[in-house]
Amino acid sequence: PTITRWLVKINDEVKARGIAYLDVVGGNLPSYDWLVREAKRFGDKWSRPWAQETALNRIELEVPDFLALFLTPVSTLIYPDARAFLFAVTERGAIVQATPASSSVTRVTVDMLLTPTGAVEIQCATDQILSAPFQCTGYSLPQTSVKPYTLYKTCQKIGKELCRRKGVMGYCTVDFVASVDEEKDEDILWATDLKFQYSNSMSLACIAMYMSATSFHPKTGCLRLKKAALLPKLKRIATRE
Repeated sequence: PTITRWLVKINDEVKARGIAYLDVVGGNLPSYDWLVREAKRFGDKWSRPWAQETALNRIELEVPDFLALFLTPVSTLIYPDARAFLFAVTERGAIVQATPASSSVTRVTVDMLLTPTGAVEIQCATDQILSAPFQCTGYSLPQTSVKPYTLYKTCQKIGKELCRRKGVMGYCTVDFVASVDEEKDEDILWATDLKFQYSNSMSLACIAMYMSATSFHPKTGCLRLKKAALLPKLKRIATRE
């Protein structure tokens, strides 16, 4: 019950075209306040299926009207209303994702190279720049939303699982939703998307690093100036003096 916004994503859409959101607070979902009280009443036992059975039956009755009234598509040019979006869901399928219950939410993209030897090389980590909710229009390099080493360890685990269990090799991109646990003051990372490709973010990062003569260091999250790039500049300065 701590999640107040849910996303519905159509399976074969791209970017934010196939996303709609549902807010369950403010009286939208009639049983929400009752659901919160039930979760508190059961305490630690709330995670067990038998504790949630009554709540699930009640919510199931409310969902059809709730979706019809409060499902809000992000791209109204493609899906002008909830009815059009739900028709696409029934035709093509969808997934449902939670959004973090935090006042500060950012989106981070990490590009990796999975080598034939099983090594995971993190090429770059960028913050997404959003022009509208869920619509990424650019990237800033390097990312500053998450502690670099936390992101590094998480990506290493994901990459090694892909190499060992799935036999994946080549470039891949992982999108994260990053937030902060305000009580524990810890970073929270949710992996929301995985793409096997040489991505736009990777291309832009490579151009930026080439033009600035820098390289990305994943453990520290820093861009470091290459020594070789400094030598010609130092020689020109020494000559002028």
